[in-house]
Amino acid sequence: MTGCCAPPSEPTRHGACLCGAVRVTLTGAPTDVTLCHCTTCQKSGGGAFMAAVGARLGQVTLEDTAGTLAYWRSGPATQRGFCARCGTPVAFHQDDAARDRITVWRALFDDPSDLVPTGQIWTDSRPDWVCRLGGLPGRPKHARLP
Repeated sequence: MTGCCAPPSEPTRHGACLCGAVRVTLTGAPTDVTLCHCTTCQKSGGGAFMAAVGARLGQVTLEDTAGTLAYWRSGPATQRGFCARCGTPVAFHQDDAARDRITVWRALFDDPSDLVPTGQIWTDSRPDWVCRLGGLPGRPKHARLP
């Protein structure tokens, strides 16, 4: 169908790791966008949290153009994917395929502006200072702070 009677198309979002070797495509709306404060996300992402985009397995395509997508076990039944060339975290999923879920990281997407977090998890691991970020001085680009 085309024209006024066509059903709306599902949004498709594209992105990649820092070096471009691993590409991600998300078709349709994600199931959730969440800030994860678990200590594994803090260590693998180098910050206080990672912004996680959850989706059904069939919604996400990971294209490994250079054979650099690698995985490591972050728990007994979970694994995390990353680009072995540039180190960018790419995905997280549990071994149980019945869960029909994969998480990719918001920072991968070319335009993540509409992927707004609606919740937080592992807040018992969240550093206390995260709640005070809004009061810190800021600059629009890299510059020395006073």
